Amino acid sequence: MRQSQSSQSCVCLLILSCYSVAAVEAYSGGGGTPACPYVLAGKQDILELASDPNNFDKSFLLLADIDMEGEMFEHSPLAQDAGFNPNFGMYDGLFTGVFNGDGHVIENFAIAGRGPLGFFGAIGRTGRVMHLGLNNVRVEGPTVSDVGMLAGINMGSIVGCYAQGQVSGLGNVGGLVGYQYRGTIVESFSLGQVHSVAGGAGGLVGVLATGTIERCYGACAVTSEIPSHGGGLVGRVEMFSRGSFPSEVSDSFWDVEVSGQSTSNGGLGLTTNEMHSPAVFLNARWDFADEQRNGINDIWTQPEGGSYPALSSFSGVQPVSLDGEGTVNNPFVVSTPRELAAVVYYGSAVFVLDADIDLSGITWAVPVARQFSGSLDGRGHCIRGFSQEGSCGLFGTIESGAAVMNLQLQGCEITPMDGPAGCLAGENRGHVAYCSADGIVSGGDVAGGLVGRNGGAIWQCSFTGAVRGHGTAGGLAGHNTGTLLSDWSAGAVSGDSNVGGLAGLNAGSIKSCYSIAAVIGRSNLGGLLGSNGGSVADCYARGAAAGTRRVGGLIGENTRNISNCYSTGFVAGLEDLGGLIGCDDLSAAGALNSFWDVDASRTRTSSGGTGIGRKQMQEIGTFLAGGWDFVGETANGFQDLWTMADDGYPALTMSIVYTAPLRR
Repeated sequence: MRQSQSSQSCVCLLILSCYSVAAVEAYSGGGGTPACPYVLAGKQDILELASDPNNFDKSFLLLADIDMEGEMFEHSPLAQDAGFNPNFGMYDGLFTGVFNGDGHVIENFAIAGRGPLGFFGAIGRTGRVMHLGLNNVRVEGPTVSDVGMLAGINMGSIVGCYAQGQVSGLGNVGGLVGYQYRGTIVESFSLGQVHSVAGGAGGLVGVLATGTIERCYGACAVTSEIPSHGGGLVGRVEMFSRGSFPSEVSDSFWDVEVSGQSTSNGGLGLTTNEMHSPAVFLNARWDFADEQRNGINDIWTQPEGGSYPALSSFSGVQPVSLDGEGTVNNPFVVSTPRELAAVVYYGSAVFVLDADIDLSGITWAVPVARQFSGSLDGRGHCIRGFSQEGSCGLFGTIESGAAVMNLQLQGCEITPMDGPAGCLAGENRGHVAYCSADGIVSGGDVAGGLVGRNGGAIWQCSFTGAVRGHGTAGGLAGHNTGTLLSDWSAGAVSGDSNVGGLAGLNAGSIKSCYSIAAVIGRSNLGGLLGSNGGSVADCYARGAAAGTRRVGGLIGENTRNISNCYSTGFVAGLEDLGGLIGCDDLSAAGALNSFWDVDASRTRTSSGGTGIGRKQMQEIGTFLAGGWDFVGETANGFQDLWTMADDGYPALTMSIVYTAPLRR
């Protein structure tokens, strides 16, 4: 817990500004929106909130520590009526808003009754709880499943929270969360006692169905009347059918001595002395104050005299406050490294860069934001010297509906351990436009220069540099299931199988793109794509490709029709070589109006396409006869996709206009 004069002053100004737009006063002020949250300043505010489920989708901010001495709740204070609706296969009555504890603590309350039980009965998928502490909590549900001190059920996001007290229930009992389904818990911990009657007891989470736990710890005494269902950090993991959301526990720990548990379904067990050692957590990429080895978010501090790590937000260390409201008309402004690091605290907001940002000398162990669901407009500014070890890029995942645009990344060095990785993001599900990156990506199962996996849209973007993946690798994207439009790559790409100058593996749509990157690997290698099972049109590759088998100047292995493409790169390998396509299940019909330069490639065979000499490759008539849309002619279309470059070969004009929304 903390007392911050500056924080209280800022909140007072926030309240005053909100009064100008809020017609009716509620709680201790505010309007319930992300830019103007309801303010909770005392015990009566919590009781008022608990009695009004209509506000469980609103935004809240704690102004001070709150003592709930003498309060015994017969149900969860927030989202008390949460329940599973079998007709729709989903939960109802969830908390779906934002609850920002701002480094404050709610203490001395008890809950006993129907469930799910916790301070929050259940947190929905859009729900976000951050920087909230619970002290001296007692939660009892002897006939109830899904019981935790903070939440009975978590489907949303819990960031920088802790709970201390006692919790017991029939089953699915956790120190912080009883049952987690598709949610995330990041940089949080629990202390106290956990007991389950029917199993599923964990120091942090009782049952992890799906979702992630990252950089968390548990130091709770854990007991279960079904001993095999007890765990120091996670009691039990539910197994779902193939294709469901996975569960993952990373860089997290539990105290084997305090818990009495030698095993857990996730995490690493340590002795109490080891749990009091900062080196253990620093080596696991935890970001502590006064160090830059793991980033500059300053999430954790180490108490003097030795103890468990403490969250900085409860020790007076505050993230940088951003100017703006996070809206389209008044976005949050980012212009320094610490303001960039603070993005993680502001959720689904709108951000703009107001200056170039130099990150040289800082090593990041985690993304700036693991799940980015907002909008970032770089305004043409540059982020320089981004260096990261053991993680996936500037962002973890750019979520569906999110957007990143007009941003340059220069001098990136990304060294992931596994999974998807790229300079901008491990995975893109949203919109990325007018972005460029240069540097080195070295590692990862699915490595790309800009993004590891793309399931969204990437338009008018580029990467220059080196990509070295453990498996699948691409100059721009490792694996594409979305849309790549008017993008390009240059440099060198290496990997094992499915390695391409632009993308290693394509099952989506690629149009008006090119690569001049050199490619090397074992199998399924191509100057543009390692393997293609999607749509490819109006693209070219000019880089060399060398491997063992299924090597092509454009595509290593192809199973779908491509059209209006060409390649000129040198091709080398032992079997299944092709000037355009190394191996094509569709034979020659798979490459429509597509060509390769037999002189430059030194290869006269291909599983598709037409091989011609350099002279014909430099004659516009060759391509006009194939129906290619060039500037200055209308017989083949009006998009003006192609022109003849100074070196005599066709070049793309990158003239396609992208119509999908890019701004929130």
